[in-house]
Amino acid sequence: MKCVNLLLVFLMCMTFVLSCTKDNTLGTNTNPNAPQITEEDLDLYPDYLVDFIEDNYPDNRILEITLSQYDNHYYIYLDNGEVVVYAIGSSNNSPNEGNSENELEGENENPSNPNENSEPIRFAAIGSYGGGFFDTLQIVSSMVNSWEADFIITLGDNNYGAPTTEDFSLYVGNYYCDYIYNPDAPIADICMGKAYEAEENRFFPTIGNHDVYPAGKMEAYKDYFSLPGNEEYYDFEQGDVHFFVLNNGFAHQMPNECCEDEQYGWLQEKLANSTKTWQIVYFHISPYSTGKHGSLQGMQWPFDEWGVDVVLSGHNHIYERIQPIGNSDIVYFTNGVGGRSALKCDVFPLEHPEDFDVFCYDDKHGAMLIEANSEQMRFDFYSIGDWNNPVDSYIMRK
Repeated sequence: MKCVNLLLVFLMCMTFVLSCTKDNTLGTNTNPNAPQITEEDLDLYPDYLVDFIEDNYPDNRILEITLSQYDNHYYIYLDNGEVVVYAIGSSNNSPNEGNSENELEGENENPSNPNENSEPIRFAAIGSYGGGFFDTLQIVSSMVNSWEADFIITLGDNNYGAPTTEDFSLYVGNYYCDYIYNPDAPIADICMGKAYEAEENRFFPTIGNHDVYPAGKMEAYKDYFSLPGNEEYYDFEQGDVHFFVLNNGFAHQMPNECCEDEQYGWLQEKLANSTKTWQIVYFHISPYSTGKHGSLQGMQWPFDEWGVDVVLSGHNHIYERIQPIGNSDIVYFTNGVGGRSALKCDVFPLEHPEDFDVFCYDDKHGAMLIEANSEQMRFDFYSIGDWNNPVDSYIMRK
């Protein structure tokens, strides 16, 4: 009798799975009284998902949309009780197909593909992400994970939550565990993904102001991550790029004027001894930005004179590319739209705006995908509204 019951259960489950495959729906909505998703809410989701809903379910109210971080499927709860499943990537589109209308190519027209020169490194950059809306965190992280980058760097504010390793695990590990190798973390917070299996860390954060306060959060940061050096500021090399990671999360304790912080001498010496083709410096609070938090004059170091090619930062919840006009090749990127609430561009103008070329974007959350080899670096910023075409592209060549 027990075998008969098990067989019946099995047949019922198979019928359920087959019906899902045929109708692209799952059962009925378990919460039909949930509040309706508004048009403003839909702006958080990719355009292709919104188009799919509008094309196929124009007469239905959307009660809820969730994204599974485990199978990269959206679950769309309709008012008629259906739960529609949408598989990300079902159209077989690549995240870096096509060209942005805003694409820039430095001094070179029609730049060659990095793959024609040497095997490039591909890495993602995310900023101000660790404690945003969970749906937004899932969408951004799903986009980033779909790139299958070699490693990820963060531009600070990894944890807006409590000063515990548990909250770092909640806001970071839950989304990027395959990149994090942290064997020294408390057992419950050790990431058991691909990085753990390879025993190689592929996640390199920097410290933001929300990683410092309240008291005890810096200790939790160090307990959770396993990083080079003193873990507060450090350097590492990947491919043809030398990365220098600074800590300005304690910005209120840093000098208001340039060049008095202890990291100033450390960075200058490290850069002087670097043998890599490219030098990238990154930290949290922006030296130049038109966003709500403005520019931090105390971080306007002579990066260009020292041979730095690119400076990346977060803090301002916008995407921004700023280039000095004149005899300077350095580029400053602000990327603070990894999950926390987005802010606006052009809130605080630069002190001398005539000296800079500025591109700023504040419509949707997103992340950067960067490729580099010995010949060139390409920087693409993708919003969660369109995973296929970058909002902004910039190419540097040696």
